[in-house]
Parts: sequence; structure tokens; C-alpha cells
Amino acid sequence: MQMRRSIMAVSTVPLLAVLFYLFLAGATGAQIPPSDWGTVAKATKNIVVNIKVIKLYSQKGNSKEIGVTDKRDDLPSENEPSVGEGLSPRSYKEQASGSGFIISNDGYILTNSHVVDGAARVKVNLSDGRSFAAVIKGLDRKLDLALLKIEAEAPLPVANLGDSDLLNVGDGVIAIGNPFGLTQTVTAGIVSATGRMLYENNPDNFIQTDASINPGNSGGPLVNSRGEVVGINTAKIAGGDGLGFAIPINVVKTVLSQLKETGQVKRGWIGCSFQPLTPDLAKSFGAPNSEGLLIANIDKGHSADRAGFRRGDLILEFDGKIIRNISDFVSIFHATPVGKKVAVVLLRNNKRESAEVLIEDLNEVKASERKSLVYEKLGLMVVDYSDGEPRNIADKEANGLLVASIKLGGVADEAGIKEGDVVKDVDGNSIDGFVSFEKAMNDHNPSIPLRFLIFRGGSWIYITLQPDRVLAV
Repeated sequence: MQMRRSIMAVSTVPLLAVLFYLFLAGATGAQIPPSDWGTVAKATKNIVVNIKVIKLYSQKGNSKEIGVTDKRDDLPSENEPSVGEGLSPRSYKEQASGSGFIISNDGYILTNSHVVDGAARVKVNLSDGRSFAAVIKGLDRKLDLALLKIEAEAPLPVANLGDSDLLNVGDGVIAIGNPFGLTQTVTAGIVSATGRMLYENNPDNFIQTDASINPGNSGGPLVNSRGEVVGINTAKIAGGDGLGFAIPINVVKTVLSQLKETGQVKRGWIGCSFQPLTPDLAKSFGAPNSEGLLIANIDKGHSADRAGFRRGDLILEFDGKIIRNISDFVSIFHATPVGKKVAVVLLRNNKRESAEVLIEDLNEVKASERKSLVYEKLGLMVVDYSDGEPRNIADKEANGLLVASIKLGGVADEAGIKEGDVVKDVDGNSIDGFVSFEKAMNDHNPSIPLRFLIFRGGSWIYITLQPDRVLAV
């Protein structure tokens, strides 16, 4: 019998949220004797911090995470009002915690965005026992990154950032963090795999490791045998011991300057969607092998359309680099700056074609202008119902978003959502386009199931989904 797997993210957002968001990391470099790992751990632990946050909630619950309220003297501020003190009767306060590490001697700290997103207050505890109030300088929810800043009176110890591209399967690594509030905990393992894609079309390729990761590890470093940080611990498979994941540090480096300078990340977009090229699809398109990336859809009026891309084209090269699979593409694309014109080699009707495509700024493409939206966490793609294609649904029902594609084995698939369904309502919020859909998803309280109202074949049905099978450590 095949077991279903769930992805989890970890931040000691209480045991209640232990089923939320979690990710882990990998390592690099030549192996060293196990007896030397103690030296590596000792030299590295002082760059790891414990992060505690206070999050305020309304009864409607549109904050990102929920945690178990901790003891009063552990809260970031002694003067912070407890439930009912300075808050509305329908508001309450809870605490969450996670890990992070220092990347500059003047107090910049990296962690996961799910650890601090929505926090009213953030406190950072250093390894030497000192505590500081922290300011959130930047957030990138797509990569699950956050940049914090503390003001220390003296220079701080700094992490040595390694090269995650040099990681090999079997390399030894250690994960350092604060699982379940147990500070400065070190666990050891190996790099189990690199280039893991946990979500279709997600621009992140994760490092997989068997080093133990638990709630509270989120945002902590994955360290190689040379004491270099090669990843940020961020998730694990729910119920799967030894299945942890980390964001490669090289991916982090590509956005770090933007987080420092602007507090956000400009992300590229060319206006098309892709899918992996299977051996059978390769044969059907006349490709010599299954290397490359299949273009499944083109959004009219945007870069790919203007560059002459067509549905069914295969991308063989992008910006001078060979594209073997979707993992290759998303890594290269993610590192390509907005505004750059990129040379692309396509395979069309068994002939190689050259094109040049402009990388647009995704932040400037309004949701209302998009013709499709891929929601990786749910494993589905929705399209604007007013797209003009016949839907075989009465005109009076012609609003909402049409489910155009379902990822096999994804959250939506497991919940029973089908291609052709029309999403009319999310958590009681009417859906009339991408803007309302994205707002409803962002406002969802992850402590309860997500509720869709679906119109299917003349009938109305409610379906619940569990998008947060990702545990935030």
C-alpha cells in the first residue's frame, strides 16, 4: 500500500502548528572524520540565534501562523498586553519561535519568512545570552526568506556562506537550531539529494537531508564539514523521518542584496507556463530525448508571446545554458535579473529556433491582467473564467475561476477538486478573479481547513483542503 506524504514546515509555532511549515538544508565539501564534527559545531554555534515572535490575531484569523502562548516572562516585551489588555475583545496574542543565523557583524540575520511574517514584535536571543529587539528589513514569501536587523554595541560573529552548488550526495552536514525551544541543538546527517522541487513551477530547488529537523529549526543553518553555511533549514515531509529540506545558500545570495536595499524581491516573469518533458511527450513532439522544458501555455501580450514562443515549443537553452529539465530552468530563471533580454533556443517541429525574450517584473504584472495563476501549495492552476473559451456553463454562473489543471497527488487532487470545476468562493469570500482569489488565500487562517465553494456540472459543492501539510520548523 502506497503511503501518502505531506510536506511540513517548522517553527516552534506551538505544537498546534507543528503541522504547518518546515524545511531543512544540505551540505558541501569533502568529508571529515566524525570526531571532527564537534569542532565544526563549536565553531559555528555562535552564529546561530533563537527568534521569538509575538503575533496578534483577530477572531477572523487572517494571520499566517498560530502558536501556543508561552509563559509571560518569555514574551518579547514585559509590557506587551495579554489577551483583553489593549486588544479588542475579539483579538488575542500568541507566541512562536524559530532559528536564524548572523550574516554581518553589524547585525543582519537570515531566517524563514514563515517564522516572522505577521509578527507584532520580534526578539533575537544570541548564543551568549544577550537579547535584542529585531526589525524585519525584508521578506520574500516565495523563497520563504526574511532578513532581520538588530543593533548590537559590538561587532557580532558572522556565518561563513559556502557554495551550495558544490554539494554532492553523501556529503556530511549538520543542522543547528532550536527545536521545541531546545537552544543550540545540533543534529548530523548527509545530503540525501540536491535539486529537489517540492512544488511544480516553484523557483526553488531544495537540498534534501536526513539530519533531524523539528519544529523550531526553521531558519537555522545547514552546515558542511568546513563550517560553511550551505542551506537554510525550512521543511520536512510530514510523517517522514529523515526527509528534511533546506533552501540552497546560493539561491539566497541571488536575492540578498534586494532584501537589504528594498525589503522585497523583484521576480521575473515571461508570461507562459511549463511542464516537464516526459519520455512519451518527447516522442509525441519528435524530440530526440526527454531533455528540455515543454511550454504548455502562453499569456497573450507578454514577453513570451512577443518573442514568438508557441504552445508546444521545447526550451533547450536559456541564457546560454542547457536546460535538461524543469529543475535546471527554474534555477537559471530565478537568478536572471528583471529587465534582461535572454537568448533562448527552442525546438519546434523538429527544428531548432532562436529567440530573445525580455524578463518582465512579476510585481508589475497585476493579478487582474494575468490569464492563469499557478498556486503551487494547492497543486492547481486556475484561469480567468471570462477568458473567452466556451465553458459549457450557464452565463449566469460565468464568474469565478476555472480549474484548468490539477497536479496529480497534490492537495487539490487529494481533496477531490477536478479540472473544469469553477471556484466561486473561498472561506466565505466571493471569487470574481485573481485579485479576490489571492486575497482570500493570503487571509486564510492556517489553523483550520481551507474551504472552497465549487460549481460543477450544474451543482454546488463545498470542498475542504489542507494546504499546510508543510510543517514550518
